[in-house]
Amino acid sequence: MTTNWGGTFVEQGYALLPGFLDVKQTEQLTELLNRHLDEGSPSRIVANDDVSICRSILSRDEQVARIVSGLGAPFDVLKDASRLLRDEVTLKHSDSSREYPWHQDEVVTQDPSLLTVTLWLTPAGPDEGTLELIPGSHRRGAQSHVEQTGKIMLAADDQLFSQAIQPRVEAGTASIFHRHIIHRGMPNRSGRSVMSYVFMMKH
Repeated sequence: MTTNWGGTFVEQGYALLPGFLDVKQTEQLTELLNRHLDEGSPSRIVANDDVSICRSILSRDEQVARIVSGLGAPFDVLKDASRLLRDEVTLKHSDSSREYPWHQDEVVTQDPSLLTVTLWLTPAGPDEGTLELIPGSHRRGAQSHVEQTGKIMLAADDQLFSQAIQPRVEAGTASIFHRHIIHRGMPNRSGRSVMSYVFMMKH
């Protein structure tokens, strides 16, 4: 498990931690979370050809909670249950057209103490339309957003958006996002489904 992420996080506004989950933990979480994605689960909130989503699993599933509680920083703050704002598992189906525009998490959630941590349970990268972000953009602070077609997004800024990168992650990687890092999600054109478990927490 890799926990030395503070310097990169401060400088770049995000950190990637390969091997944060070992193979056994990755397999266990994948199996447990797939049960919640199955039809009939009370935590399942969205299911269509593009994406399946379940929320509030940590409070429902003791086995998942046991794994997460043993992960160390930054999950150690969740010993105080009030620090967890939301947990959500997402299965982005193969050839999904789902996308989310450029945004900052704090502006969307309206929480100034937010830290977003994602556990990647499958490999993901440019082909899967995940993890497109702008390094160092957190130093701009909260930016003005607009609402279009029911989504909150940054106003167009081609010069800024041209600085984006799309790193690839392997299964078991954790990504940690500053509340002001500018990022977006794109369609999955890979032909492979992508599963991630996202935690929004007060840190």
